[in-house]
Amino acid sequence: MANILKLHQKAAASPLKEPTNPFQKYGLKSNPFPSMALFNSTADDPRRNGTIYDRRFRAEEELRFVQMFLQTTGGAPPPALGFVRLGPQVGSRGSGKSAFLHHLMQRVNKQDWDGLAIDPESPDLLALAVHLLPHPRIHRTFADLVRLIFVTMAQHGLFALVDRQVRAAMFVQIAPEERVEALAALDAAQVDALFESDTSFRKLLVDERLTEQEYLDALRRTIQEDVKAPDKNRFLFEYLQIGSLERLWEGWARDRFENPRLRKELADWFVDGLAPILMAGGYRRMIVLVDEFEKIFIYQTDRMREEFLDTLRQRLYEQDSAAARKQFVTTVLTLHPSIERELAIYWERVGLKGVAPLHDVVRSRSVELRAPTRDRL
Repeated sequence: MANILKLHQKAAASPLKEPTNPFQKYGLKSNPFPSMALFNSTADDPRRNGTIYDRRFRAEEELRFVQMFLQTTGGAPPPALGFVRLGPQVGSRGSGKSAFLHHLMQRVNKQDWDGLAIDPESPDLLALAVHLLPHPRIHRTFADLVRLIFVTMAQHGLFALVDRQVRAAMFVQIAPEERVEALAALDAAQVDALFESDTSFRKLLVDERLTEQEYLDALRRTIQEDVKAPDKNRFLFEYLQIGSLERLWEGWARDRFENPRLRKELADWFVDGLAPILMAGGYRRMIVLVDEFEKIFIYQTDRMREEFLDTLRQRLYEQDSAAARKQFVTTVLTLHPSIERELAIYWERVGLKGVAPLHDVVRSRSVELRAPTRDRL
């Protein structure tokens, strides 16, 4: 048996050597990548919440997205459906796909086009983008997706953003032209402050000798250009009483979107409710960025896959509605090569081939995220 005192003496004389840190040669203390590559915009870790994203790395992909889904060449309408695809040799985890989509949502909604070779003053760029992160076990139907659109808009302050746009658009209608010209001469921050909240907008109306009722009447007239009977849509009816999506969500809509008995109405509230409100605010397009679509597809049953894609086709692109008539919604799905062949079967079976042939969408209506290389990094 070994003498434990001698063992301790020798151990004290020769301390344990620390292993070489493989990250030290890069000037790092540890692995800079999170152990779980799951995007979460509310996380504190910049590696997970997307703030680590550097737009220079995806400059080509961002430009292709804008040119394909917003400012198309020759004035052609943007496609109704498109994909963000992972390029060859790009892993499904840690590819930066979610950070890319989230950054695009922020960039579109802030009208931030710095560094892109496009016309920043083009009205075609006035769009609203919503980046959805559906849970594959929870969001499997079209109604689930619609509910997630509204919830995501509330989480990211997009209702307040739309309210500001609508107030400004209606003010242009009801105010004397010379007053609109005078206020338009102010800098962007000052103009935004006038329409930022209900309080600031009411003050503006009083200062300009206008009334809130004049604002609501103009809003109703504008929306009736796209929805002849707005009072038949409960969401739109409630909205037109107050003229604010933010207040409507907090005071009326939030609980109703969680009510399972109202699930059948959610699609109507979207295509004939939210869509014409966005149009009244001057938006040319709504872009729904559906992240992790491949996971939804995998967890769906055969019947659910057909119903999901068929309902998407009918409600957004075929059945008469404010959204369908103007092809207002562009749906961008993430596409992993592993589901491409199987997706093609359902795509054709439910009739989406007539809206956009899948092979055409994949080849000419998709943004491919390329693998990182030493030169690009």
